[in-house]
Amino acid sequence: MTCRRRKNAQAYDSSGYEIKSLTAWSESRMMWPLVRFDACNVLEEGDSIWNSGKFAPASIRLKFTGGMQRVTRVELQAEMSPLRAVVHHEIRAADVVVCVKGPVAHGAWIHVDLNCDTQLIEIVTIASPSFVAWKRIRVFGCC
Repeated sequence: MTCRRRKNAQAYDSSGYEIKSLTAWSESRMMWPLVRFDACNVLEEGDSIWNSGKFAPASIRLKFTGGMQRVTRVELQAEMSPLRAVVHHEIRAADVVVCVKGPVAHGAWIHVDLNCDTQLIEIVTIASPSFVAWKRIRVFGCC
């Protein structure tokens, strides 16, 4: 496995397409049985979110329903209280692990370049003062 640290002001490549054939789940869902907090909510725009119902560590997994995909990047929209905090996430796909450490604000988008072939992406929150939650997760691919 490799671990890359995200740079604070990193530009990202806007080429490629959003992969829509995804499912999402989390083992944390039992703490919040309400549909409003279900893991699949991160895949659609709207008012619902995924909330793990607990503090870190917690994770959410995304699986491609069409099999292996070439993934170029993942975009994560933070859902948190306090509205600004230092966090530590790991985005894992195939043999790639990207570490995201630093200050993040509620509603902010985190852009992570992956560039790998995978069928599963796991987003693990290692440290955060907020319950682990995401408003939206988008996955982009190419070719």
